[in-house]
Amino acid sequence: MKFESTRTDTEWGTLWRLVFPLTRPALITVAVYNGIGIWNGFLLPLVLTQSPGLRTVPLALADFQGQASIILAAVTLTLLPIVILYAIGRRQLQSGLTAGFSK
Repeated sequence: MKFESTRTDTEWGTLWRLVFPLTRPALITVAVYNGIGIWNGFLLPLVLTQSPGLRTVPLALADFQGQASIILAAVTLTLLPIVILYAIGRRQLQSGLTAGFSK
């Protein structure tokens, strides 16, 4: 008698159905913290980029220095992606941070 393997019987199926849901809070926590670190990068892009078109968001904000009315709008717009990322992954982020504290 020959048994046919289904998609869920493979290693990838087991990974997708069992392991990924268990590690989702940790993966989202790492993604949020890495995203914030990369988003706030200032010194390395300042040294490596030469043209204004290739600058990162924090470097572009530095160009608005001295213009108070524009800087508030620019800071608000640059915060939106991180706030949206946090709002989407808030539950997983909280469970990933508190995973080792509960019994």
